[in-house]
Amino acid sequence: GLIPAPDGAAAIGRLDVPADLNGSALTEYIDGLRETARAQTPPGLVLQITGGPAFGADIADSFAGADVTLLAVTALVVAVLLIATYRSPVLWLVPLLIIGFADRTATTVGTALARVTGLTFDGSTAGITSVLVFGAGTNYALLLVSRYRDELHRHRDHRAALRVAVRRAGPAILASNITVVLALLVLLWATLPNTRSLGLLAAAGLLVAVAFVLLALPPALALCGRKVFWPFIPSVD
Repeated sequence: GLIPAPDGAAAIGRLDVPADLNGSALTEYIDGLRETARAQTPPGLVLQITGGPAFGADIADSFAGADVTLLAVTALVVAVLLIATYRSPVLWLVPLLIIGFADRTATTVGTALARVTGLTFDGSTAGITSVLVFGAGTNYALLLVSRYRDELHRHRDHRAALRVAVRRAGPAILASNITVVLALLVLLWATLPNTRSLGLLAAAGLLVAVAFVLLALPPALALCGRKVFWPFIPSVD
């Protein structure tokens, strides 16, 4: 029932929401409640739906249509950082394209995980995962390319330098990745379904990111050769 305020100007009531709803299903449920409330509210009465589930739905709605914008802004920031770090108008394109493909692949993996696990991923979960994939992927790429550039000063064959760089930088990249992935998987024990979904999708996204950096970035760099560092092409000391 309703609990009226002492002055009778307002009242509050409680409505139970199924606990197994999360992600887009929860958003649709709350939207349906609000539409029903608007249709049945008498004139002059203001009715608002709030609480934990409604707040979660509002957070998800705030990311509606923002995936493209968020992805574009993230890619722009990463591009600026890569250009400033590498001082090359060419090199930054290679890791950025690889990480971009990793992000799209992570979205596909998330869709498959949703079918298998029963968890649903809303806009906020996908947006946060994209930022994590771009951020972590850029860090991994920076470490690998930095090591590759150092090895080019020691090897005339750029492929030999790349093999050494991957062998020496790979363990550090994997250790960093596994640490974060294990931390994210702890979220699977969370009470809220949205938090569990975020932990699973973000962990899967980071695994995809490290796979692309270690398996796709080296072949791309091998195809480009030393000239990818233009105008500061490293030579053998």
